[in-house]
Amino acid sequence: MRKLNKFSEKIVIIMFVSFTLFTSGFLISLIVIPFLHPEVETSHLQIYITEDADFDKYNFPGTGTPADPFLIENFTYQEDGLVEIRIFGVSKHFVIRNNVIIANRFDEGIRIGNAPIVSIINNVVYGSAHLHNWNTGIAVYNVNECNIINNSIFFEEKGIRISGSSNCSVKNNKLIKNGRNIEIIDSPNILIENNSLVFKTQTGYGTKDSIYVQNSDNISIINNQLDKSGIFFNDGSIKTAIIENNFIDGLKIGFFRNNTNLLINSTTEFGQILLADCKNCSLYNLNMSKRNVGIAIYNSNLINCSYCNLSSNLYAGLYIHESTNVTISESIFLSNDIGTRVKYSNNIRFLNNIFQDNSCGIYLSHSNCIFINNSFINNSIDIHTYDY
Repeated sequence: MRKLNKFSEKIVIIMFVSFTLFTSGFLISLIVIPFLHPEVETSHLQIYITEDADFDKYNFPGTGTPADPFLIENFTYQEDGLVEIRIFGVSKHFVIRNNVIIANRFDEGIRIGNAPIVSIINNVVYGSAHLHNWNTGIAVYNVNECNIINNSIFFEEKGIRISGSSNCSVKNNKLIKNGRNIEIIDSPNILIENNSLVFKTQTGYGTKDSIYVQNSDNISIINNQLDKSGIFFNDGSIKTAIIENNFIDGLKIGFFRNNTNLLINSTTEFGQILLADCKNCSLYNLNMSKRNVGIAIYNSNLINCSYCNLSSNLYAGLYIHESTNVTISESIFLSNDIGTRVKYSNNIRFLNNIFQDNSCGIYLSHSNCIFINNSFINNSIDIHTYDY
């Protein structure tokens, strides 16, 4: 592989060793990351492009046209300081492929912004396994079309981040032990398909989701395998989403939209339950634990959640957003970050529930609730209201 900038002659042979393991019923391929010899001298290793003319500095193959894009390929980067590929504000077309990046602790491995069609294929981005690594493996900002395919990303705070972009595909990637594996913000028309996502379980991170979506319509989440955590929409954009055939810890993620008179109970075991635009539905005798959110209810009316056990969830046992006439009764919320999170909802009734050992029992924002005969035991905060 090619090395960028100053390296000494004394480099150990770089070797990749692939091995596999089974985690929660699905196959994950891991990669041993290369190491440099202790005597190797390193410098600031960076591809930094902010205008079309900058491509000429690096002598990349290609001409930058759609038919003949610049090829940024077969590089290995590693040093104690900043390591990255940054490309911003260009009109040329390029492909980033077959690179290995040992990412800096406080930056992104690959960062693309304000560019035309971008392809990021078959790269390895390896962050720090240290608990407080705030890095992002691949970050894409304000791009009209992007294909992120067959990459492996390890030990980042965020694996893949897409913001202010559209028409992107995230397919066939392996994201291993990242704080948040995939984050989509302000980005419509995104396909997330056939990815293997292993969530980092250590505490201390603000990010707690395998897949996080905010203010992004027409998101398709299809055929992904998740290990721990789950899918979370922070707002009502789930109403336009397609969520099909995803599994978490070997259990199917149940997504129900526009259903009426639906009963969901323990006869079918789900890894996570998401409801959107539903009416007169019952959730009965369900157990959800060790997810980002066990059950999420969006823009729904006349929902009854009873005799459920929601425990040890990373964000909330139950999440209610822009819904009305929801009754939660005879349920146990144990050792969650938040027992129940309620936003922009009305006539939410809590009846005969137990909230125990949660960081916060019930967290309300812009919502009207009724509380009858609930027990609050050893929570850091029982009920918190914040109308931001």
